[in-house]
Amino acid sequence: MKTSKRTRILMFFAAIGCCALLSCSSLKFSFWDMAAMSAEDIVELRQAPLPPPIGMFSVHCWFVVFDGEGREGSRWEVWQERNVGGTSWGFVHKGLLHPDSGVGGGEYELCYEWRGSAAREIISLLNRPTDYPFWNTYLVWPGPNSNTYVAWILDRVKSPVELPPHAIGKDYLGALGLES
Repeated sequence: MKTSKRTRILMFFAAIGCCALLSCSSLKFSFWDMAAMSAEDIVELRQAPLPPPIGMFSVHCWFVVFDGEGREGSRWEVWQERNVGGTSWGFVHKGLLHPDSGVGGGEYELCYEWRGSAAREIISLLNRPTDYPFWNTYLVWPGPNSNTYVAWILDRVKSPVELPPHAIGKDYLGALGLES
């Protein structure tokens, strides 16, 4: 089938327009935008470096939940202050920061993503924040801190995912080495 010259010219300019849109730096699509397009539950584990100087040797980890029904991204984490924003239970916060925000030391990195039933298992535990034994306690070092919370969730759902070695607090088990 032969196409007319006019059709070929329109296709050429349409292709140019698409390329211009895709390369436009003001159009940045995040994981949040892509996950919001999905109809299934998704949980992402993210990390970002802390501000200097501690950021040179430690990261802050958190979860982002994309509810398959509402398609909203919500961030779950432990923060160093109680009740400072979003919805909070002691030091556990939901919605304190935007899901794509770092924590002052650089941009976030996606570590892992769960979908479907694995995501729902994590979501169920996140929705019971006072089950976390240290929900009302925070210490930068040795913990409990944000990484202690994430490691506790991963342990409860029996996830094989491990936090990086420089996630200070990930191995904290309480003052006597046992969770309270």
